[in-house]
Amino acid sequence: MKYIDRRGGEHEPFNTDIIRDRKGVWGVIMCDEHILVSWPPFAPDVADFPDFPGGGMDMDEDCADVIMRETIEETGMVFEFGKAKKTFHQYVKFYAEVSDEYWNYDQTFWLYEFEGEDVDDEAWDTPEKGKSQWVKLDDIKSGKIALNNAHMQALKQLLKF
Repeated sequence: MKYIDRRGGEHEPFNTDIIRDRKGVWGVIMCDEHILVSWPPFAPDVADFPDFPGGGMDMDEDCADVIMRETIEETGMVFEFGKAKKTFHQYVKFYAEVSDEYWNYDQTFWLYEFEGEDVDDEAWDTPEKGKSQWVKLDDIKSGKIALNNAHMQALKQLLKF
């Protein structure tokens, strides 16, 4: 059974005891044909594959709480999210190379569109000591910016490209 890393590479666990179930949620936050992404500080070797703000859920959290908390932590930005325009759910066999773990990952992506935000193309430092940036949707579509593989698959479904 193959597990896919953030670059799209395949990995096979040598022992099924190291596989765990995980649930996560991400906000696909768009403004003026830009999408908000973040580069995690804990994974400098994966700097070319940013994520959408979000991550694993704690037992006492709901999806909206996770997106709000993770967006603040990973970007330093605060949004009034309200209702998502669209959602997409996928089940991914994910290999987390940073922790050398295999996850059966239940993932949900919520699409939000905002107007009037400052979408400066420059990256900035985040509260978690990573980087965040508004990137052009066209740069993602063209492959100039390569997202985390699972996030790219979700974005293609949400935006139908």
